[in-house]
Amino acid sequence: MSWLAYHVARSFGALVDRELEGSPDRGDGYILPDERARQAACAQLAADPDVDAAGLDVRVLSGQLQLSGSVSTAAMKQRALAICARIPGVTSVEDAVTTRA
Repeated sequence: MSWLAYHVARSFGALVDRELEGSPDRGDGYILPDERARQAACAQLAADPDVDAAGLDVRVLSGQLQLSGSVSTAAMKQRALAICARIPGVTSVEDAVTTRA
């Protein structure tokens, strides 16, 4: 490998590392890879004490998150949708959640 190729590769690696550091803001145009966005949504839903995430399913395709399943109250449904909408890079949330009567 030539000196120039080495430095170009090293600079590109540093650029990629800087891009991946930290948590990007929702408004900066960054879209998390679908699986990472799904994992982030699942983790945040599971961590929230006001949401019973056991009956929920999360799917993400090209930044569009689909939340489906069922929850016990309308307030829990709204909370789950709000959590998913805050995931960095999620461009839209499709609501397919039902409330159990």
